[in-house]
Amino acid sequence: MWRLAWCVLIVVGCDQSPQQPAMRLYPVKGTVERAGKPVTGGGLFFAPHPSGGSSRIMNASVADDGSFIARTEVRIGGKLQIEDGMPAGTYKVIYHPRNDGSRLGLETKLEPVFTIEEKENVLKLELSEQKPMGIGETRDDANPREEVK
Repeated sequence: MWRLAWCVLIVVGCDQSPQQPAMRLYPVKGTVERAGKPVTGGGLFFAPHPSGGSSRIMNASVADDGSFIARTEVRIGGKLQIEDGMPAGTYKVIYHPRNDGSRLGLETKLEPVFTIEEKENVLKLELSEQKPMGIGETRDDANPREEVK
């Protein structure tokens, strides 16, 4: 009987798929403004600070009213999982305006770094009044609108 119990524990405990350690996520929402007015769309990327290797991507889409809800993306066993919230920690934040992906250099790095705490987090992100110079550099790789085969 004990042998059967041990066999069940071993079989149940052995999972062949690679797993990420469970990480608690905390709600992160807020607004992005420039000169006191909401930006109209775009996106945010949250980079852990100091930088470290992570297979998780923390980002947010910015709505037309400047609001956002952050989420965490992770690939587990070949499957993409997306959940609202972010792990607690310190992050650099990069805002990129809405564009078709054909230009680089339009992003804005926000200062200082932001800390996500083990609670609901509400961020008010203020972009500098001066937008990035020019309209960005043309990408030198394949047209991002073309399907890559």
